[in-house]
Amino acid sequence: MTPDWFARLATEDRILAILVLTTGFVLLIALGFALLTLGLRLRSMRRRVVRTRLERLWEPLVLAALSGDVNAEEVRRAVTRKRALFFVSYLLRFVNRFVGEERRVIRNLARPYLPDVAAQLRSRRPEQRARAVQTLVLLGLDQYDREVVSALDDESLTVAMVAARALASREHTRFAPDILRRIHRFHRWNPLYLASLFSGMGSDVVPALRAIYADPDADPVVRRVAADALHDLDDVGAAAVAEAIAEGSDDTQLVVSSLRLLARVGGPQHAPLARRALEAADPLTRMRGAEALGELGGAEDLLRLRAALDDPSPWVALAAARALARAGGRDVLLSLEQEDSPRGTLAREMLTVTARPA
Repeated sequence: MTPDWFARLATEDRILAILVLTTGFVLLIALGFALLTLGLRLRSMRRRVVRTRLERLWEPLVLAALSGDVNAEEVRRAVTRKRALFFVSYLLRFVNRFVGEERRVIRNLARPYLPDVAAQLRSRRPEQRARAVQTLVLLGLDQYDREVVSALDDESLTVAMVAARALASREHTRFAPDILRRIHRFHRWNPLYLASLFSGMGSDVVPALRAIYADPDADPVVRRVAADALHDLDDVGAAAVAEAIAEGSDDTQLVVSSLRLLARVGGPQHAPLARRALEAADPLTRMRGAEALGELGGAEDLLRLRAALDDPSPWVALAAARALARAGGRDVLLSLEQEDSPRGTLAREMLTVTARPA
């Protein structure tokens, strides 16, 4: 119902009253937001003051524990239950600065508080679960390895990737098969980046990579990632598998990855395969074939690479020019240098690049 006082007003006065009420309402909302912002600011400042005070209290104790002057219990007596998670976050600053015994001391200091961290794996917030995964990998993987591996199946791809990145280290090579089995979840990520996760783990992961690369029943995406990782690891032992796949697979992307691997670890015996790839219908296969032929072929292949300079795909032509430069085809490039054509342009570019001092 319209209030009596409002009904008695003239039209102009009603409009003015509505404007006044609306302005007052907006001002109240603005004041509310200002007070909320001020409250959050004060809360943040108060937290910062408390954290600074705690850090000043903990720092000499942690350093003394690292030097062996105090034991873990003396440090823990300075940590209240309420501040346990903050203490764990504080210890994360130290864990990557030390190795060996000092790192063991840091992890021992954190041990009693890790159940609280593990409980955050059940949080509804993905960012909190991801933070918990990182913390457990750094400070308590020996206790919580199952929980961290389970995070690879988290409904949030962000949490799963954080778990994969945290586990993909030289320190944790035993988890390579667990990560490999879930790589298909990250198909939207750059395959070369995924491969770098495994190559960064070092040569200890080569057997697992070879096994899944050679498995015809494995996910093709996973096999391509394995091939790219083996390429980065310079695994000569994978050449035979790469040859078999490049010759017999129907998966173009897997064939391409195998050709790339052969260009890195193959030998002259694989040159015929590269020659056939250079004649393929797929331009990406021809491009990798040209690259492989530049590494594996001989003088008899220079004319093939010269012909590939006229390929309708500019990427194939560029790969052929680079292959010629690598394979000792400088004379071929010089013979084309003066041509007013795309291949003449490529020849001049390659000659300029190869002429630069190293």
